[in-house]
Amino acid sequence: MISTYKITNNKSHLLSGRRSTLINKHATQVDKLLSTTTLSLTDTTQLVSKNFFVLNNKMYDVDILKLFLESDKRRVHYHENISLLDLCANLNVFIPHYCYHYDLSIAGNCRMCLVEVSNSQKPVASCAFEFAPNLQVLTDSFVVHRAREGITEFLLANHPLDCAICDQGGECDLQDQSLIYGPDRGRLYHPSDFKRAVTSFYAGITIKVILTRCIHCTRCIRFLDEVAGESNLGMLGRGQNSEIGFYIENEITSELSSNLTEFVLLEH
Repeated sequence: MISTYKITNNKSHLLSGRRSTLINKHATQVDKLLSTTTLSLTDTTQLVSKNFFVLNNKMYDVDILKLFLESDKRRVHYHENISLLDLCANLNVFIPHYCYHYDLSIAGNCRMCLVEVSNSQKPVASCAFEFAPNLQVLTDSFVVHRAREGITEFLLANHPLDCAICDQGGECDLQDQSLIYGPDRGRLYHPSDFKRAVTSFYAGITIKVILTRCIHCTRCIRFLDEVAGESNLGMLGRGQNSEIGFYIENEITSELSSNLTEFVLLEH
């Protein structure tokens, strides 16, 4: 377990792990730096030592954090440009996301993984924000919750109510995260209850495409481009007219095409 400090009034309590030499070295300094109230985002640069990382009012020693990530083979190894999403996953702090996958490049287009960071005035996408010492990150603040509700509301605005007949029903990330992080009501609706409809296309003999269920995570595009080596699938159009499709009349012929249904969030 990592040695962590919980920031409370006038003192720091060791939550778990054995007391290491690095923590003993900084313990006295941290006690002097802590104020009588919980640290705020604007006070972090003044109160937190450069060797610490603060996540949801828990303070971690960066050196011990690096040793933990380098020694645990079951987790993502520490590297200089590790993202906040990967780091929080290693610390058992779940951040909801749709477009991110650890085997694919970072797209950052779902905006579901927004978090508050001390050196930014607006929420940032944790999948594309690199970890650095002397940061305070909040993953469960009021601003973050409101941002997740807004993103979920937009995703569900034109999403069909096919959960009862969808093959992914019951094990769908969109279902689960809508229940946990989504709003309790929708404000975007048409008087006739019309939703945006997209015409499906023929992708190959192994895949059936239903574009009305697509949430534009672009995992299928990145998988074909980076893993399968085919670049004929892409995002067409802009704004509400965006849709997944082929640049020219084509079909997916890769031997790895069937794996697309495992990478995308919703069953194609």
